[in-house]
Amino acid sequence: MNYFTKSFLFVCLSLFMTNALTAQFYTEDFGDQATAEMNWTSAGMNAGAEVWTWTNDPSNPTFGSQPDFASPTAANGFFQFNSDGNGENAHDVTLTGPAIDCSAQSIVIASFANQYAYFTQGGGSMASLGVSTDGTNFNYYPILELVEQNDLSDAVQNVVVDISADAAGQATVYLQFRWVGNFEYAWKIDDIALSSDDPTPPHDLAIDGEQYAPNFLQPSSQLDTVGFQLFVDNMGSMEQSGVSADVEVLKDGASVFTTSASLDAVLVNANDTLMAMSEVYIPDGDGTYTINYVVSQDSTDVNASDNISSREFEVAPGLYSKDDGEIVSATQPGAVSDTWEIGNYYYVLNGGYTATEIFFSVASNDNAHQGQTVTIKIYKVTEDDDPSNFTDDDVTLAGIGQYEFTNEANFDVVSVVPEDLSTGEEGVLLDADSEYFVMIAYTADMFAPYSAIPYHFQVGTLIYDGDWFLGGFGVDNTVLARMAISADGVATEEIELDDTNKIEVYPNPTTETLTLDIDLSSNAFQSTIRIVDAAGRLSYKNVLENIQTEKIDIDVSQYPAGAYMLHFTTENGVKTKRFVVTK
Repeated sequence: MNYFTKSFLFVCLSLFMTNALTAQFYTEDFGDQATAEMNWTSAGMNAGAEVWTWTNDPSNPTFGSQPDFASPTAANGFFQFNSDGNGENAHDVTLTGPAIDCSAQSIVIASFANQYAYFTQGGGSMASLGVSTDGTNFNYYPILELVEQNDLSDAVQNVVVDISADAAGQATVYLQFRWVGNFEYAWKIDDIALSSDDPTPPHDLAIDGEQYAPNFLQPSSQLDTVGFQLFVDNMGSMEQSGVSADVEVLKDGASVFTTSASLDAVLVNANDTLMAMSEVYIPDGDGTYTINYVVSQDSTDVNASDNISSREFEVAPGLYSKDDGEIVSATQPGAVSDTWEIGNYYYVLNGGYTATEIFFSVASNDNAHQGQTVTIKIYKVTEDDDPSNFTDDDVTLAGIGQYEFTNEANFDVVSVVPEDLSTGEEGVLLDADSEYFVMIAYTADMFAPYSAIPYHFQVGTLIYDGDWFLGGFGVDNTVLARMAISADGVATEEIELDDTNKIEVYPNPTTETLTLDIDLSSNAFQSTIRIVDAAGRLSYKNVLENIQTEKIDIDVSQYPAGAYMLHFTTENGVKTKRFVVTK
């Protein structure tokens, strides 16, 4: 769903369209480094050391799980400005090309491939295409306005701009790429072309935001309905007729549900056209589910790859999670108070359950979080008739907990057992048919780790800093704030992992080091290792992400002699091993 005004510019967020039918009179693919660096000049104002740089390595993503740059000729070379590598410095940088003869052209259309990602909210990051006839005075066209903050998911973003007003009939035309920002991510540019007609294909639909399951990981005791709807964009130059949207749900690879919706037509320049399915689906027990969306039309779609969308979700005992475990970065609002809160929305369908543990993470510059304490809060939503005017009166604080960071590294997953404010006991009682916010109260120098998994049509991540904002950092960014639940306070550890999951500890007895050898039958989204002594006191705890086979050495040299129990817990159950420390 796009929250930005769509202007006269044709901005296409899909695989780069072919130009076989367009009259190109200028192209630049940056295939020769020496020529590219001679013809294209890096300039502007920048307090940091970074400049526009030529590279031919698209296989090395700049950030986390950001995909490789997918311009058609990325492997031959392209220009990039690494704002993150520039440090916490404001910049207004330009990349200016050579003079281009457009004197014979009555129409001039510019097109180019990008990979652009930014951090700063509220227009603080601005990308523009400048056009000049003298190389000094430029008229700037805003571009890439549909890219959302903190979105690192795109392999390529393609832009088509009509610059006829400034370039048509001119003997010398200079193009300039300008980026105003402050400690953003990066901007990569490739495959520039000027054409004498519009390269927009006649038939091109694109999925632009679709509804998936309410959580990436859903407790099997809380199997709520999954609805299906999506937005489609007409990216072509003609009306698209006979439009159909089909949905298929697979469980562990086998088809279990299908539904569809149709439209007679999607008009030219129509974006965010809603297609909703009347049928819903209720997951059938534990397993891995895949939801596939496919959009089609009567005519052949030139960019069929953006007509398909797919995402998995899982059902397993005992854990709510909005994020998918692929943490791409960490963020915070542009300006925060001394303490600010961020978290996720979870709906509890069936009662008789308790929130037993809250899992979260943190990041900071120079490990500033170490030695600090954060507060974990569970709010119950008591009134939400008007989400646009959500206030403190719409929630009640149901549970609270605290965690003091010691030597945890950035992005380590940690957990807290919350206390119920109504009973004073560990674990927060959850009511049936109720909505909850699981929130982490970070300090101003802490950042919240997130994954790039979108929640269109439903609340995912939300922020509180004096006022509630239910939109988080946009639909495409989901903070790591998970909630474990159990029935009537009986922890999910009591569900025994079956014998296909091998957990071994050795040597036993041990004096210095205990080795834990893990060999699971399938990947565990999240697992926790706990060691408790004979009195039930916690001696060791470690949260692991996305493992199947692992070998871990645990230092027990400082443990008093005696018997200990090691509990290895996943979303599917627990294995318990007894070992002895001797001196």
